[in-house]
Amino acid sequence: MANFFELVVQKLNEFGFYDFLFPFILFSVLFYALLMKSKLFGEMREGQILSAVVSLSVAFLIFGYPILVGFTFGTQLSAFFTQLSIIGLLFIVALIFASMFYPDFPKMLSEKLVSPNKVYLFIGIAFLLFVTSGLVGVFTQSGDEGPNAPRDIILIVAGIIIFVVVIMIAAASVGGEQK
Repeated sequence: MANFFELVVQKLNEFGFYDFLFPFILFSVLFYALLMKSKLFGEMREGQILSAVVSLSVAFLIFGYPILVGFTFGTQLSAFFTQLSIIGLLFIVALIFASMFYPDFPKMLSEKLVSPNKVYLFIGIAFLLFVTSGLVGVFTQSGDEGPNAPRDIILIVAGIIIFVVVIMIAAASVGGEQK
């Protein structure tokens, strides 16, 4: 027999919370925060209202995407945020263990990571999460259910791209240290 939490998740899934409501809330908050941070419509009350209207409009367009195209967000967003949380947890554990061996680990990190290579690393990790969670299907899914590339091919290509990016970062950091 399923426990209480499994039943709750199943009912929320049946009611469309994962495919409609949660993505709607997530994207409306993200767009509102981005618009407020960029101050695109100004800082005054009118700018806040315009940012809210635009973010809600974009969120409603995203809300209709699963019905119009036939692609659901629930599973992919759940996988994406779960993988993101696990990678974040691994980074925290790695930082804790590294702090045991280096007395002032944050200072050492700030000295070693002054190059823009860390941006490339985070872009690579984000791309890897994007592909492995299945969110790449948003771009490869078509409304007429045409042929799509198999998942294993997509993962292999993503792995090759990430491997090349890591090699480029390593080569750039080695080249920068020799100068």
